[in-house]
Amino acid sequence: VRPKLIELLNAVNARYLFLSYSNKGLFTLSEMKSIFNESKYDHTSLKVFRHVHVDNNQKKNARQDGSWIDRENDKDKLIEYLFAIQI
Repeated sequence: VRPKLIELLNAVNARYLFLSYSNKGLFTLSEMKSIFNESKYDHTSLKVFRHVHVDNNQKKNARQDGSWIDRENDKDKLIEYLFAIQI
Protein backbone atom coordinates (compact mmCIF):
# COMPACT_ATOMS: atom_id res chain seq x y z
CA VAL A 1 0.00 0.00 0.00
CA ARG A 2 2.81 2.41 0.91
CA PRO A 3 4.50 2.36 -2.54
CA LYS A 4 1.13 2.91 -4.25
CA LEU A 5 0.35 5.89 -2.00
CA ILE A 6 3.73 7.46 -2.83
CA GLU A 7 3.07 6.79 -6.52
CA LEU A 8 -0.35 8.44 -6.21
CA LEU A 9 1.08 11.49 -4.43
CA ASN A 10 3.76 11.87 -7.09
CA ALA A 11 1.12 11.67 -9.85
CA VAL A 12 -0.87 14.62 -8.50
CA ASN A 13 -0.35 17.65 -10.73
CA ALA A 14 -0.86 20.49 -8.28
CA ARG A 15 1.17 23.13 -6.53
CA TYR A 16 -0.42 22.34 -3.16
CA LEU A 17 -1.84 19.13 -1.74
CA PHE A 18 -4.32 18.79 1.11
CA LEU A 19 -4.95 15.31 2.45
CA SER A 20 -7.23 14.28 5.29
CA TYR A 21 -6.29 11.12 7.17
CA SER A 22 -7.23 9.64 10.55
CA ASN A 23 -5.41 7.69 13.24
CA LYS A 24 -7.73 4.77 12.48
CA GLY A 25 -6.16 4.28 9.03
CA LEU A 26 -3.39 1.93 7.93
CA PHE A 27 -0.54 4.35 8.72
CA THR A 28 0.52 6.19 11.86
CA LEU A 29 1.14 9.93 11.85
CA SER A 30 4.91 9.40 11.69
CA GLU A 31 4.52 6.92 8.81
CA MET A 32 2.44 9.47 6.88
CA LYS A 33 5.13 12.10 7.43
CA SER A 34 7.71 9.62 6.16
CA ILE A 35 5.59 8.94 3.08
CA PHE A 36 5.52 12.67 2.30
CA ASN A 37 9.31 12.76 2.74
CA GLU A 38 9.63 10.05 0.08
CA SER A 39 7.35 11.86 -2.37
CA LYS A 40 8.12 14.77 -4.70
CA TYR A 41 6.68 17.32 -2.28
CA ASP A 42 8.79 19.77 -0.27
CA HIS A 43 8.73 18.05 3.12
CA THR A 44 9.93 21.27 4.81
CA SER A 45 6.59 22.88 3.87
CA LEU A 46 4.51 20.11 5.51
CA LYS A 47 1.93 21.39 8.00
CA VAL A 48 -0.24 19.01 10.01
CA PHE A 49 -3.46 20.13 11.65
CA ARG A 50 -5.38 17.82 13.97
CA HIS A 51 -8.90 17.54 15.28
CA VAL A 52 -10.05 15.13 18.00
CA HIS A 53 -13.58 13.94 17.32
CA VAL A 54 -16.19 13.54 20.02
CA ASP A 55 -17.67 10.05 20.34
CA ASN A 56 -21.15 9.68 18.90
CA ASN A 57 -23.65 6.94 18.09
CA GLN A 58 -22.08 6.08 14.73
CA LYS A 59 -19.76 3.45 16.27
CA LYS A 60 -22.61 1.90 18.26
CA ASN A 61 -24.90 1.80 15.20
CA ALA A 62 -22.16 0.31 13.00
CA ARG A 63 -21.53 -2.46 15.53
CA GLN A 64 -25.23 -3.31 15.60
CA ASP A 65 -25.64 -3.56 11.84
CA GLY A 66 -22.39 -5.46 11.28
CA SER A 67 -20.55 -2.77 9.29
CA TRP A 68 -17.89 -2.22 11.97
CA ILE A 69 -14.27 -3.32 11.47
CA ASP A 70 -12.45 -4.20 14.69
CA ARG A 71 -9.00 -2.61 14.89
CA GLU A 72 -6.14 -2.63 17.40
CA ASN A 73 -6.76 1.02 18.25
CA ASP A 74 -10.52 0.61 18.54
CA LYS A 75 -10.65 2.25 21.98
CA ASP A 76 -8.56 5.28 20.94
CA LYS A 77 -10.23 8.60 20.25
CA LEU A 78 -10.67 9.36 16.55
CA ILE A 79 -8.12 11.97 15.48
CA GLU A 80 -8.39 13.52 12.04
CA TYR A 81 -5.23 14.97 10.50
CA LEU A 82 -5.13 17.48 7.68
CA PHE A 83 -1.83 17.47 5.82
CA ALA A 84 -0.97 20.57 3.80
CA ILE A 85 2.15 20.51 1.64
CA GLN A 86 3.51 22.20 -1.48
CA ILE A 87 5.75 21.07 -4.32
